[in-house]
Amino acid sequence: MKKRIKYVCLTIVAMIFLVPYLGVVCYALPRNDEFASAAAIKKYGGYSLSAVFNAVSSMYKNWEGNYAGHFFWAAINPIVIGNSDSTVITFNIISFVIFVAVWSYIIYNLVSLYKISKENRIGITLMVLIMSMNCRFLRELLAWFTGTVYYTWTFLAGILGLILLIKHNDKNPELNKESVAKIIQIGICSIVGVGGVLQIAVVLCWCYTLYGIWSVIKKKAIHKTLICVMITYIATMINLLSPGYYIRKNDYESISFVKAIIYAIVCVLKEIKRICTETYLPYALLLLLIILFYTIKTDKKEYYTNPIIVAGAWIIGMIGSVIPVCYGYGSSVIASRGYEILDLCIITGSVMFLCSMTVWLKSINVTVSRETVFTLSLVMIMFISTYSIGNIEISDIPSIKCAVGLANGSILDYSNYWRGIIHQVETSSKGGDLIIDVEGKYLDEECIIDRFQLQEDTSNWVNLAVSQYYGYDSVRIRRAD
Repeated sequence: MKKRIKYVCLTIVAMIFLVPYLGVVCYALPRNDEFASAAAIKKYGGYSLSAVFNAVSSMYKNWEGNYAGHFFWAAINPIVIGNSDSTVITFNIISFVIFVAVWSYIIYNLVSLYKISKENRIGITLMVLIMSMNCRFLRELLAWFTGTVYYTWTFLAGILGLILLIKHNDKNPELNKESVAKIIQIGICSIVGVGGVLQIAVVLCWCYTLYGIWSVIKKKAIHKTLICVMITYIATMINLLSPGYYIRKNDYESISFVKAIIYAIVCVLKEIKRICTETYLPYALLLLLIILFYTIKTDKKEYYTNPIIVAGAWIIGMIGSVIPVCYGYGSSVIASRGYEILDLCIITGSVMFLCSMTVWLKSINVTVSRETVFTLSLVMIMFISTYSIGNIEISDIPSIKCAVGLANGSILDYSNYWRGIIHQVETSSKGGDLIIDVEGKYLDEECIIDRFQLQEDTSNWVNLAVSQYYGYDSVRIRRAD
């Protein structure tokens, strides 16, 4: 009975945080790259498998090497498939459910590396899921088609492959006929994973490398693990050797690799500072540490339970993932989607570090009374409040902001207005120059979701893609104040 009550409470908490998020995601709009994808498909003769592969080939040669992202981008673009609101909304809902389910599964299995009871693992997983979605609103990972297929799906696929490899090796460490099907399955996940953007490819290569090293040291499932590691690296090289990267690099400042490393360190430190000063994550991590101390059991010492090793691997992985982005753009500032992926890495690493630190403390027989924990918690809360959070309101939490935006109707109004603009583009008489009047307030005001990014300049690449796909000589918006 008590377990049932706990699960009911956990479900209610999940609904409070996840339902508003899903509600906002449903209102997300097509933005820019979706129309570029549609124009590319039309250029190659309309929606067909050959058009998809031609679009992928063109992107690989002229833009960047994330072949898996390009394939999804060209093959399942909701604008091309359905060209309707329902198709876009359906895709957004499916993507949201996939993220919640797969990311929860990944967190649950990572926490399972430590001796924690099943019901406590579920609670901790839910807590980490909520933290993952509330460092910032995952606008470009969950509320943008191109960001979802380039970043979210590939990231989830790659990490899922590693989780499957770990679970399979625990059950069947020997290389045999039964392992072949599993290796193929893991290999596909890995190929899709590193077939995303290089930021994700680096994270996955690092994780597979660490597991490969552990496998060799422990002399466990070495052959299967090394096969999967090799597949990961070969697929990454296919991504990295794309001619498109070198063409695109000419559009940005050229910097040395050493400077890119420095930029990456600065980027990571700034994001950690933002999380510590502009979110409630420090409090959530403190609460998690207390929960872990009373739920995690003393485990045998492993490399993944050594807090120093975990912290080192975590820091190197975060910095390494950002290096190719900083090197490509020649800047220590990256796009929002890059920060969103970085936040997921920061949270995951933080949780693994807290788990390992708890195991280490218990392994040296540290005993702490409930009164001591309560007192230390108050001291830490005061310390965090003094040096970090000052003017952050509860309404700034993304899930709460989603709920407020849905309740007051601002998100619905914003989404409906820009959907109306898209409908004008779709239904106006084709040919000639199309000019659409847009109220100034909808151009100036910011919303949780992004608007349809048609510009006033007809030579803008989004405008060109829209005009090519819908058959206009030119398309632009005109400010109507």
